[in-house]
Amino acid sequence: MAIDNTSGRDGFELALGQYIKNTLHPGWAPLGLRVRWLDRADLDVAIIEVPKSKVAVHLTDKKKKDEESVYVRTGTRTDKLTGRELVAWIERRRSR
Repeated sequence: MAIDNTSGRDGFELALGQYIKNTLHPGWAPLGLRVRWLDRADLDVAIIEVPKSKVAVHLTDKKKKDEESVYVRTGTRTDKLTGRELVAWIERRRSR
Protein backbone atom coordinates (compact mmCIF):
# COMPACT_ATOMS: atom_id res chain seq x y z
CA MET A 1 0.00 0.00 0.00
CA ALA A 2 1.60 3.27 -1.08
CA ILE A 3 1.23 6.23 1.27
CA ASP A 4 2.04 9.84 0.39
CA ASN A 5 5.02 11.05 2.45
CA THR A 6 3.17 14.26 3.36
CA SER A 7 0.33 12.41 5.11
CA GLY A 8 2.45 11.30 8.08
CA ARG A 9 1.46 8.81 10.73
CA ASP A 10 -2.16 9.92 10.91
CA GLY A 11 -2.55 9.65 7.15
CA PHE A 12 -0.97 6.22 7.16
CA GLU A 13 -3.25 4.96 9.90
CA LEU A 14 -6.33 6.40 8.17
CA ALA A 15 -5.34 4.79 4.84
CA LEU A 16 -4.54 1.48 6.53
CA GLY A 17 -7.86 1.54 8.39
CA GLN A 18 -9.75 2.18 5.13
CA TYR A 19 -7.83 -0.59 3.35
CA ILE A 20 -8.66 -3.07 6.11
CA LYS A 21 -12.31 -1.95 6.14
CA ASN A 22 -12.50 -2.66 2.40
CA THR A 23 -10.64 -5.98 2.40
CA LEU A 24 -10.74 -7.82 5.75
CA HIS A 25 -13.85 -9.09 7.46
CA PRO A 26 -14.32 -8.78 10.37
CA GLY A 27 -12.61 -5.40 10.46
CA TRP A 28 -10.04 -3.55 12.53
CA ALA A 29 -11.69 -3.50 15.97
CA PRO A 30 -13.07 -7.06 16.06
CA LEU A 31 -9.65 -8.40 15.03
CA GLY A 32 -7.90 -6.37 17.76
CA LEU A 33 -5.35 -4.82 15.39
CA ARG A 34 -2.98 -2.18 16.79
CA VAL A 35 -0.36 0.13 15.32
CA ARG A 36 2.82 1.03 17.20
CA TRP A 37 5.47 3.41 15.90
CA LEU A 38 9.27 3.30 16.02
CA ASP A 39 11.57 6.14 15.08
CA ARG A 40 14.58 4.86 13.15
CA ALA A 41 17.15 7.08 11.42
CA ASP A 42 14.68 9.76 10.27
CA LEU A 43 12.09 7.12 9.35
CA ASP A 44 8.74 6.34 10.88
CA VAL A 45 8.35 2.58 11.13
CA ALA A 46 4.84 1.21 11.68
CA ILE A 47 4.48 -2.07 13.53
CA ILE A 48 1.06 -3.59 13.06
CA GLU A 49 0.18 -6.05 15.79
CA VAL A 50 -2.13 -8.80 14.58
CA PRO A 51 -3.28 -11.12 17.37
CA LYS A 52 -4.41 -14.66 16.63
CA SER A 53 -8.05 -14.55 15.59
CA LYS A 54 -10.69 -16.77 17.16
CA VAL A 55 -12.87 -16.39 14.06
CA ALA A 56 -12.25 -16.93 10.37
CA VAL A 57 -11.01 -13.81 8.60
CA HIS A 58 -12.21 -13.24 5.05
CA LEU A 59 -10.18 -11.35 2.49
CA THR A 60 -12.16 -9.59 -0.23
CA ASP A 61 -10.56 -9.67 -3.69
CA LYS A 62 -9.73 -6.12 -4.83
CA LYS A 63 -10.83 -6.81 -8.41
CA LYS A 64 -13.83 -9.02 -7.65
CA LYS A 65 -15.52 -7.33 -4.69
CA ASP A 66 -18.06 -10.13 -4.30
CA GLU A 67 -15.36 -12.82 -4.03
CA GLU A 68 -13.92 -13.60 -0.60
CA SER A 69 -11.09 -15.95 0.33
CA VAL A 70 -9.98 -17.67 3.52
CA TYR A 71 -6.28 -18.02 4.30
CA VAL A 72 -4.86 -20.18 7.08
CA ARG A 73 -1.50 -19.57 8.72
CA THR A 74 0.46 -22.71 9.65
CA GLY A 75 3.93 -22.02 11.00
CA THR A 76 5.61 -19.89 8.34
CA ARG A 77 3.15 -20.82 5.59
CA THR A 78 -0.04 -19.10 4.52
CA ASP A 79 -2.42 -21.23 2.47
CA LYS A 80 -5.56 -20.17 0.63
CA LEU A 81 -8.33 -22.65 1.35
CA THR A 82 -10.87 -23.56 -1.30
CA GLY A 83 -13.27 -26.39 -2.03
CA ARG A 84 -12.69 -29.57 -0.03
CA GLU A 85 -9.80 -28.07 1.95
CA LEU A 86 -12.03 -25.25 3.19
CA VAL A 87 -14.86 -27.65 4.09
CA ALA A 88 -12.44 -29.92 6.00
CA TRP A 89 -10.96 -26.94 7.86
CA ILE A 90 -14.43 -25.73 8.89
CA GLU A 91 -15.41 -29.22 10.06
CA ARG A 92 -12.21 -29.53 12.14
CA ARG A 93 -12.89 -26.18 13.81
CA ARG A 94 -16.48 -27.17 14.62
CA SER A 95 -15.35 -30.40 16.30
CA ARG A 96 -13.04 -28.59 18.76
